[in-house]
Amino acid sequence: MTRAYKTHLDVEYNQVAVFSRGLTNPFNNWEERHVSQGFAWRSRSVSFRTLNNGPHAVDVMTTEYAGPLSHGVIRAVEVPFDVPGDGN
Repeated sequence: MTRAYKTHLDVEYNQVAVFSRGLTNPFNNWEERHVSQGFAWRSRSVSFRTLNNGPHAVDVMTTEYAGPLSHGVIRAVEVPFDVPGDGN
């Protein structure tokens, strides 16, 4: 089952973070290898480096596999991210 969420964000510090609600210290520590690959990931938390600050259109999809990208996508990162059944 695929779920999609679309939003617009005003990004600062060239970063968008997605993490489980209630996670202690939810933001990731970026090392040089994370900067090079464009994201920092750990269990229940992922941070994505953006190309710039300011307004961004963000699509989040939860699925087993995202499939082909839509036309006009500038950047896409696929990472494992498990959300418990209670959404936390």
